[in-house]
Amino acid sequence: MESRVSALAAALAAERLDAYYCRRVSDIRWLTGFEGVFDSEAAHLALVMGESVLIHTDGRYSTAMRRLADGTAVSIDDAAVRHPAFAAGVLAEADGEEKLRIGIERDIPLDEYRSLVAALDDAGLAFELVELASPVALLRAVKDDLEFETMRRAQEITDRCFDDLLGWVAPGMTELQVANEMEYRMRSFGASGLAFPTIVASGFHSAMPHAIPSEKPLEAGDLVVLDFGARYGDYCSDMTRTIVIGEPTDEQRRIYDTTLRAHEECKAMIAPGVGCAAVHEHARQVIDDGGYPGCFTHGLGHGVGIDVHEEPGLNARNNGSVLVAGNVVTVEPGIYVPGVGGVRIEDCGVVTVAGFESFASSPRNLISI
Repeated sequence: MESRVSALAAALAAERLDAYYCRRVSDIRWLTGFEGVFDSEAAHLALVMGESVLIHTDGRYSTAMRRLADGTAVSIDDAAVRHPAFAAGVLAEADGEEKLRIGIERDIPLDEYRSLVAALDDAGLAFELVELASPVALLRAVKDDLEFETMRRAQEITDRCFDDLLGWVAPGMTELQVANEMEYRMRSFGASGLAFPTIVASGFHSAMPHAIPSEKPLEAGDLVVLDFGARYGDYCSDMTRTIVIGEPTDEQRRIYDTTLRAHEECKAMIAPGVGCAAVHEHARQVIDDGGYPGCFTHGLGHGVGIDVHEEPGLNARNNGSVLVAGNVVTVEPGIYVPGVGGVRIEDCGVVTVAGFESFASSPRNLISI
């Protein structure tokens, strides 16, 4: 926690900020290191001033937070006021003669922005609100050893789920039945939750990258895309494997082999200093050259951590960024041919000085059921 707070304080000082009004739950989770407290509700504010962190929350969370904050530099307050009024009160007590520069997130809700402006005005403060791309998100992009260990545990659960699935998945089961069973078993194997809703897409659905599991049964000849991940210790795993029901056709094998070639070549390419967009472009080129131009319709990958989608993004838009050691990213090329089906193969792993180290141990060959 101390090193994370110090790093954020340095980032805020570089922007000449007196305070940072932080509302993203995942950023607050990372900054505090508090495990097993936060849920999906955006119920918290972290007001960061230098190396001081004050968490404003409510009675549903304050008891657990105080226990975890004991002996740290983080303070907890559950005063029954809205976050803007709370922040204005704290800043008014600390106010000097200079205009306060207060950092806020660019995607702060409009009503909260207006409430914050009004509360600061009511407190008689001279201030400037500075919109930021989250400085915490950039710090979170480089993981530490504890984060690596936690994510490997999440991946072990995910790998175990896939190995287990190969023993029971069968034709006639619906996509929804398979997804429900996978999610139940991940929890049974030790997951604290799901990294994201499981994707099971079979047959023509497999050509839709984010298909929602349905009552469609798995049938002979179907490619089946399985995209899933466990959450462990508040950290995510993310893996995709594609199987086939029965014997694959020649075209299905070509699609699979081309996807796997892009997957393996991109993993071999990843290293510190390599451009994020360049890795994506290599996957697109392999797929185009393999006879499937225009059939790779999403980015090659993304960062993973507390959230399943974090920085950095491996996509065509991120052409100003390079990978650094400590990034945890996915490599997930896919080919999607309407009317035929789709294939996606995804591993999550860490960028090291020696290259890409995959967390996943599940086989990457085409498995027939």
